[in-house]
Amino acid sequence: MANYLGGASPVGSNGQCNFEGKASRYVAGGNLWPGDFVKMNGSVTQVSIGNNPINLKQVVSAADNANEGYVGVVIGKVVSTSRSGSSPVLDTLVGPLAPIVSGDVVLVLDDPALRFSIPCTGTVTVANLGLTAQIDVPATGSNGRSAMKVDSTYLNAGTNAATAPVKVLDIVDSPDNDGTGATSGTVVIVQINNHQLNPATGRAGT
Repeated sequence: MANYLGGASPVGSNGQCNFEGKASRYVAGGNLWPGDFVKMNGSVTQVSIGNNPINLKQVVSAADNANEGYVGVVIGKVVSTSRSGSSPVLDTLVGPLAPIVSGDVVLVLDDPALRFSIPCTGTVTVANLGLTAQIDVPATGSNGRSAMKVDSTYLNAGTNAATAPVKVLDIVDSPDNDGTGATSGTVVIVQINNHQLNPATGRAGT
């Protein structure tokens, strides 16, 4: 497989690569890692940004192999609640560090149009493109990053529910990414299919 960061990494937005304004602040409702798919759990937490208390929605990790809605992907933890220019200060998680914990303010890429690269648990071929899948969610991250992967066992006819969380759109075009089906761990491009900020669930894979 290709040597990519763990979990999901943003690669574009329906053909564009501009992520400005596509990240929102949430509060972690449990342990999270950069690259994790997350979902809103219905809770709200009050935090202080500067001197102003604000209410932020809570997010928790995606469930292991479940058809459910996601709100986006975590890109980091806000370690300074004061403003620095126009952007918050992000914790840079590199190496075997502890996860983001409950109560931390996090930035989540939550635009439904965004696309992400992510490894699979097995092999993916062009015949699997356009199909929906569930996410394999390990108990913990690895080297400061998410260990989530697309569960490729769901990329089969009859298992492509409209409520499945992601849709596989493409195979990453890279010399070290084997998309022929010969090597486990193919890295693919996905879009959230069942997005919590959309008015309805996604579409079944075709």
